[in-house]
Amino acid sequence: MGQTFLNVGIDIGTTTTKIIFSRLTITEQVHNLEKASITNREVVYSSAIYYTPLNSPSKIDALALSNIIKKEYKLAGFSPSDIHSGAIIITGETARRENASAITNALSLSAGKFVVAAAGPELQAILSGQGAGTALMSEKTTDKVINFDIGGSTTKVSVFFDGQAEIPFAFDIGGRLIKFSIDRSITYISPRLMPIINALNIPLYLGCHCNLADLYRLCRQLASILLDYSSGGDGGIYGKTLLITDAPLSQQYRTIMFSGGVAEYIYNPVAEISWRNILKFYDIGIILGKCINELFMSSTFTIIKPKETIKATVIGAGIYSMSISGNTVNIDEEVLPLRNIPVINLPGNVFSLPNASAFIAAKMAVYKDSLVAIAFAGPKSPSYKELKIIAKCLADAYHLTKLNKQPIIIVLEHDFAKALGQTLRSLFPIDKKIVCIDKIIVQKNSYIDIGRPMENILPVIIKTLNFH
Repeated sequence: MGQTFLNVGIDIGTTTTKIIFSRLTITEQVHNLEKASITNREVVYSSAIYYTPLNSPSKIDALALSNIIKKEYKLAGFSPSDIHSGAIIITGETARRENASAITNALSLSAGKFVVAAAGPELQAILSGQGAGTALMSEKTTDKVINFDIGGSTTKVSVFFDGQAEIPFAFDIGGRLIKFSIDRSITYISPRLMPIINALNIPLYLGCHCNLADLYRLCRQLASILLDYSSGGDGGIYGKTLLITDAPLSQQYRTIMFSGGVAEYIYNPVAEISWRNILKFYDIGIILGKCINELFMSSTFTIIKPKETIKATVIGAGIYSMSISGNTVNIDEEVLPLRNIPVINLPGNVFSLPNASAFIAAKMAVYKDSLVAIAFAGPKSPSYKELKIIAKCLADAYHLTKLNKQPIIIVLEHDFAKALGQTLRSLFPIDKKIVCIDKIIVQKNSYIDIGRPMENILPVIIKTLNFH
């Protein structure tokens, strides 16, 4: 029998906000070390989809958002004290609102114990791909699988291979970058679109009553940017204009998935573009979906529909804890406790690769300047030579990322943390902080908390995001 915990996922996007409560069953297995796994996931309550409330184009309506969450807690029959763990994801343009950070902190304190407080473009891309099932799909094919999560203001792009995220990036391409009133006049145009609109000489401006052909022409250009990247191009001048993050290296893909609100109209496009269709949402999402459908569905790509498109959202965090002996770890206690640290899982053969350090550094770069933990099994009884190779690869990876002020956090499955930590210390300045722990198995897509040592026990909590 396992233990059952109540989790909540709060997804606050550019256009919509959604809340999902779930019960996760955690089953413990005791062998040579403590382990646990999620053996059952059950969604017990799913909220209505709300429009994310705003006071202005640059500010979230904190009171209205709080009232939505309180209302849904009440409808679900739960209180914050009932929640064991969960996740808050703020994505898209909402993550760039001027009070997004304050909103996140307030929700984290009032809504329960949460794993993720906010998500930058790269992390949004990864979470979107995981939520859509792209990570799982990439484990079933020898191809790299690319996912385009197209929401209200941004398109988050993630590439997965063998279940692991490789290349996350994002564009300012979305369904609500142009909005309309009921009289068909334009009430909002994203400033990010204006260079393209002007270059193409399309007569779109605030207050104008535009024609459908002009809107189609713009959306066709946006769709062609995504097609060009998928085909190994660089998106051209317009693609570079709309990139939010650094441009990835050109690469051609064969297997493609779409998620997000606009994806509904990629897989199920409208028969014809009409104002009746457009005014269903008062934006260009339906036109953009149809244009992407026309370009991609007539290509040679393998297009896979996810189980969820707009509902591909985080539902909370599976959580399990372990107690490990403090005798076999190597830690600088002054950096503890650590909370909500994303974990990068390395494959078993990584240290035998000729470009191992660059490979690790690329995975770390996904999280920009954020603190990350690196997890791998390693050899059961490494020789001194093996320890030096592993330590050198890790040290070189950290130097490549220029994370000189960040502590090094290493999570090992096998029992050699003390030896590896000591070897790492010889490769860094004396003031470099290192946390190297062992006898921990970390699942993919996890976050880790490391507490302060209590006698010879170091408390560690592993939290794994789960998706609906």
